[in-house]
Amino acid sequence: MQSFNDCCDREQTVKNITRRFSEPQELTQLAWSLVDNGIQKVHGLCPLTQWETIMESVAAVVHREPWNKGKIVGQKAPFKPKDIWALRVRLQMENRVRELALFNLGIDSKLRGCDLVALKVRDVCHGDQVASRATVMQHKTHHPVQFELTATTREALQQWIKTAKLKSEDYIFPSRLCWCRCNLDQLNRKVPIQY
Repeated sequence: MQSFNDCCDREQTVKNITRRFSEPQELTQLAWSLVDNGIQKVHGLCPLTQWETIMESVAAVVHREPWNKGKIVGQKAPFKPKDIWALRVRLQMENRVRELALFNLGIDSKLRGCDLVALKVRDVCHGDQVASRATVMQHKTHHPVQFELTATTREALQQWIKTAKLKSEDYIFPSRLCWCRCNLDQLNRKVPIQY
């Protein structure tokens, strides 16, 4: 068998090995180690059986587990009415007025989180009373969305607005860190949902 120096240079061998795969950054180090560990001839200079052996060993080392193996991916099933009522009762029992108002408003309006945290008191109230209907412009689609607020949502919003002493120009759900609106990370922490 010819020596490595007689066949081709080391760098060309590594390039030929890494060209065969879609992730050359990870395979470059592997190819260098294969060349250093005695693989002398690649890309046509080796017998076909030896080349197949090299490729099988490279493929075996590179094989990784998929990131989503064993995980449920895709769209989650919508809440059932009994799940919604269970969450409402739990929030009421824990006396979490802010989270209850946020949850009820989210269920009634079906708005995205970014649209919920951008709502101001004047969007849902007329004077001191919470309106039975509201219209909001969505940020993503720029389409107006009209929704109806149920009695339980109106009561929760009214209680939250009084508790927080909000004015008509204030955000309904201001940040706890500063008196501006919540960001989406804070929204996700407000009502943690476990499946």
